[in-house]
Amino acid sequence: MVPHELSSRLSAYAAPDVALPWLPPAAEAAEAHRWVQLGLLQVVVGRVVVAADVEVDLPVRARALRLLVPPGCVVLGSAAAWLHVGGRAVLPLPLARPGGPARIPRRGRGGTVSMSAAVPPPEDVLDVHGVQVTTPARTAVDVARSCEAGPATALVRRLLDLGLEAAAVEEQLQAMRGSRNVRSARAVLDAAGALR
Repeated sequence: MVPHELSSRLSAYAAPDVALPWLPPAAEAAEAHRWVQLGLLQVVVGRVVVAADVEVDLPVRARALRLLVPPGCVVLGSAAAWLHVGGRAVLPLPLARPGGPARIPRRGRGGTVSMSAAVPPPEDVLDVHGVQVTTPARTAVDVARSCEAGPATALVRRLLDLGLEAAAVEEQLQAMRGSRNVRSARAVLDAAGALR
């Protein structure tokens, strides 16, 4: 249960439902951190918090990302894997802006997001609870291309556990032939059991 002090503080915000992820204003960040330390809130990603007893499932992760990701951006790599499978999000969140500049919008400064010049084609992007994110197959290949082998292998295995088919990974790998680090990604994907 949320104590009276927390309830009264939260009532000052526009729509503070602690059962949903929310981003405390910068002026209240220290107070939110204190509530995390007291076990009343938990960090979802970055400065986004939610009540400590809320399960951080796919809809909660997506809502948290919607608070951080600028409109029109696609979530890539390790952040896409986090959205798909959960675990611990690692900052900065890699993003791309199709048809837009590869500069970080004002809202994304401060280490929360990083923009990539490499924009995935539309067929490699899907909407997950209002967040544009790479498909699980594209995510697996991107993670294998860009993360250290151990964590990448673990993330790819988690994607496979959620139903990602090895055939889809193989097809994605072939479609990205010639892209940076695709050859080294093959070893990671093979170690994860993602290749036929």
